[in-house]
Amino acid sequence: MCGLEGCAEEFATTFQHLALHALQNPEPSNLCADGTPIEMSMILDNQGRAGLRFVCDTISHSLAAQEKTDLIDRCRELAADAKWKSYPIIIKLHDAHLEHASARTRFHVWYGGSCVRDSPRVAKFYFNVEWLSDFDLEKILVSCVPQRLALRLLKFVSAMDRRPAIVGYDFDPLGLHKVKVYIRFDGLRRLDAIQAGSNFCPDRKEVFEDLLRTLGNVLRSDGCPAMLAVGFLPQRNISEVKLYVPVANWGSPTFRVAAGVLRSALGRWNYASDDLLSGDGPIGFEPTLISVGIDSHRELLALYMKPLLLS
Repeated sequence: MCGLEGCAEEFATTFQHLALHALQNPEPSNLCADGTPIEMSMILDNQGRAGLRFVCDTISHSLAAQEKTDLIDRCRELAADAKWKSYPIIIKLHDAHLEHASARTRFHVWYGGSCVRDSPRVAKFYFNVEWLSDFDLEKILVSCVPQRLALRLLKFVSAMDRRPAIVGYDFDPLGLHKVKVYIRFDGLRRLDAIQAGSNFCPDRKEVFEDLLRTLGNVLRSDGCPAMLAVGFLPQRNISEVKLYVPVANWGSPTFRVAAGVLRSALGRWNYASDDLLSGDGPIGFEPTLISVGIDSHRELLALYMKPLLLS
């Protein structure tokens, strides 16, 4: 239906192997609020492209040092093909991010992938950066993007009066596809979200503001829990900003609640959304987040969900 045939089989195989490791992890995960170690999402844009994405928390904090190193190597090889031209850079980023990882922190790295129509499979890596100084993070970022881009990311985070929480890297076979910095907010206000979009993608400020209106009144004057991410697609010289809001902020975390929000956003694009959003959603899943965003050319929308695992 979404035209994902070109990368679907490889994507499904990667998910199967990483999800198995995630399900064998005995510790509650930081990935989802209830400790679920797997998250999936459906991604759409206003140009008719669609795709799927997943993230798995595979690394147990309780493993012995060598066991943890071996599992990290294994999951990295599952997420990205060692034959990719980009693989040596992926190894260097792992070494740099994990060299001084805090032993007190549950989350060090998550692994995932995405499959988008008419594009190669993408490997996704998310690193906890809460213990890194700006200087150390800048050194890591400039190893894969021009310094001016690294400094722009860090300057944006500093202007929001926040510390970066996560850095995510997307790699395709040829190189770095995307780098993003994630910022958490206990209470993000609508005006602050608008300002963030204006600062990072100034030519698209009005579009981002219109997208935020489709979320209704969830971004209250006193703020709501949310996450912002800003990043670059260096191969195409594109900037991106996204807002992530828990579905629970609109009421019960059900697909019927999420569908009401999504219809408003999809209505901007003249999508026929009834078939896509009808019923109670995929059996065995619960929606977790809705994200809206912009890049230099597109409007972006995603619905995130977790599997309901049997204890």
